[in-house]
Amino acid sequence: MTTLANMLAAAQRLLNYYNGDEMTAQNPGGLTGVGGMADNWDPCIQDIGTVANGVGTAMTAASTSEGNAAASASAAAGSAQSAQQNAQATAADRQATGQDRQATAQDRQAVAQDRTAVEGSASAAAGSATLAGQYANAAGGSIPSVRLTWDTATTDADPGNGKVRLNNATPSAATALYVDNVDAAGASITTVLDRWTASTAAVKGTLRIAHRTDATKWLEYQVTGTVVDGTGYRKITVTGGTGPGSFTAGDPVAVGFSRAGDVGPQGAAGGPVYYSAVTAGTPNAQTLAGPLASLAGNPSVEFIAGISNGAASRNNICFLSSDFDTTWATFGGATVVANTATAPDGATTADTISGPPGSGVNRGIAVPADTLTRVYSVFLKAGTSTACRFYFNCGATPAGVDVNLSAGTISAWTGAPVASAIDPIPGGWWRVSIACTNNGQTVIGPHIFPVQASGTGAVYAWGAQIEVGTVPTAPIPTTTSGPATVRDGYMTLAVGSTPPRPLLDAQGRALAPGALVAGTKYTATYDGAAWRLSGTAMTRAQAHALAASFL
Repeated sequence: MTTLANMLAAAQRLLNYYNGDEMTAQNPGGLTGVGGMADNWDPCIQDIGTVANGVGTAMTAASTSEGNAAASASAAAGSAQSAQQNAQATAADRQATGQDRQATAQDRQAVAQDRTAVEGSASAAAGSATLAGQYANAAGGSIPSVRLTWDTATTDADPGNGKVRLNNATPSAATALYVDNVDAAGASITTVLDRWTASTAAVKGTLRIAHRTDATKWLEYQVTGTVVDGTGYRKITVTGGTGPGSFTAGDPVAVGFSRAGDVGPQGAAGGPVYYSAVTAGTPNAQTLAGPLASLAGNPSVEFIAGISNGAASRNNICFLSSDFDTTWATFGGATVVANTATAPDGATTADTISGPPGSGVNRGIAVPADTLTRVYSVFLKAGTSTACRFYFNCGATPAGVDVNLSAGTISAWTGAPVASAIDPIPGGWWRVSIACTNNGQTVIGPHIFPVQASGTGAVYAWGAQIEVGTVPTAPIPTTTSGPATVRDGYMTLAVGSTPPRPLLDAQGRALAPGALVAGTKYTATYDGAAWRLSGTAMTRAQAHALAASFL
């Protein structure tokens, strides 16, 4: 292998051979010079080979280096291009990162704004809840109420659109509330007001009057009478006024009412068991022997039936029983408007009878010339009048009673009836009855007077009924021009020394034939108008008996 040092030494010797002046005779290394051919030829040829070999090696190395250099240059160019691309990508990444940072900053700002808004909303909601709570308390809490305006007058008159007043300037001494028929927004509230005395309990419910924006001003009363229609306003009987009050004219108030439940059954735990002997009345009019002397408090009794009740026919000779505008005659200036109120059966079939003192409606009903005792009954409800009269011309001694539709009482007016009664019915109704004995007359005459001795007013009437006996049975509707007859197992029950009253099933309907089985123990509760069996159901045999009774 020719090294670089060898090649350079050979080249130096060749310079000695050819010193550049091409004067070989004077060249000591020449072929013809001092040493001559013998001394210089072989070394010269060797040096030329050495140089040539070295040059070839150098050329190969140079070529390889050139290739390597080109590859390196290309790689460097690629690296430079990649570096440039990486730099551009890095710059783009930096720009994107900057944008992301800017977006993140904006997001943080938005989140901060959202937090501020949420905190503001929460604060506003808390404030609204507090204010709503104050308003709710002022308006009577959760009690449903109507919005009205306070009026400081105390006269019994329409207080004006959307207004309410008391009948006494001292709230604790007030006994009546006068409420306009529309609320503060002008919407009718008569249906709402008329429901406030629907309970059959003595106390119909609790009435609360509250300032709508000042929770410190309120009044509370117990409602004890019926709602009376005052023509454009309602009169509500109240008692037991309490509360700070302090209302002034024009104050916005809410009047709310919490209804009391109907009178419920009273248990007979530990009480005596009453018995009915077969000889104690007919099967459909049983009498129970025992110590009960009063129906006050709606007592319950347990009893053993003495005999099964049978099928019986009941007859109402007061046909078209709810059409006071067609089959009844008016007198003394009375008027009748049909279908103006909701009747006890839920239909709008009750009529309004109105007029001055001495006015009313009556009719003549043909009967045999007999000596039977008949009872005349009608369902009545206070309208603008709470004091009316009820009269039955039947025989030589007609009789009439004064009726208080607010207190639910009757008192003597004229004659001496065989029996008379007033029974509470849900919805503010009362069933008034009077019984007289015929003395051979062939026409009898029922009457209704809407007022007593003074004033002009109106009452609602429904379900007139005239039948044999002293106690009215369950209603017998008549819709045709003639007496109506029903066949069922209706019966009356007299307990101890109390008067006989209807015995109905748990739903308030006349009993089916065979519903009362001899020797079976039952529980009955007085509901203010009739006895009701507790949860009685017919057996299969009783159902067959009922079906057979109609064949």
